[in-house]
Parts: sequence; C-alpha cells; structure tokens
Amino acid sequence: MAITGISKRADYLGVCSSILCLLHCLIPPAIILSSNALGSWFDHLWFDVFFALISATAVYLTTRNQPASWINLLLWASLGSLILGMFFEDLLVMRMLSYVAALGLIFGHLVNIRFALRRA
Repeated sequence: MAITGISKRADYLGVCSSILCLLHCLIPPAIILSSNALGSWFDHLWFDVFFALISATAVYLTTRNQPASWINLLLWASLGSLILGMFFEDLLVMRMLSYVAALGLIFGHLVNIRFALRRA
C-alpha cells in the first residue's frame, strides 16, 4: 500500500509534535529554576491538551488506512501512555512514562515513514 499524502504529512506532524512535547516536558524544570514567571506559562493544562490533540490527530491520520500492524499498536499504546502520564504527572513514574511514550511516538512515526517509503 503506497503512502498517501495525508498519512505522510500526519507522520511528519506526529514526529514534530512528539519532539515538541518531549522538549516541553524536559525544558520547564530549567525555566522554573531560572524564572518563575516563564515557568508558570509552561505548566498550563491547555498546553498539555494542545499536544495531546495534535498527537491524537497525527496517530489517527497515520493509522486509519493502515493494515493492523505492530507500528499501529506502538503508536496507539504510546499515545495512551502519554495521555495517562499527563494526567498523573505529579508522580515521578508517570512523568517518566510520558517521556518514554513521547519517544515511542517519535520512533513509531519515523518507522512508519521508512516502511511507507519502501512500499512506494
């Protein structure tokens, strides 16, 4: 099955969104230490919801026309783990789960791009 334009763009959107999400998770501790005003901007719930919606859209568009595969499972499991980690981010283990989930989304989208290019 050849990769469609929407699916290809969804993979790139997913990679970019996951990288930005990961940076959003890693950078605030340094910003909070340096400036309380800037740090509070990064902690708003709307920012987390924004990344979750972009990631969910990218995963949906990527997997909607794909046959069931381990990549689809990885993408959906990573998205679910990311959202779960966001809700319970006060717990260290859940924060770590969010980091791993973001890396899983990046990896899943990159592998899907590579496999799609091979099929084309």
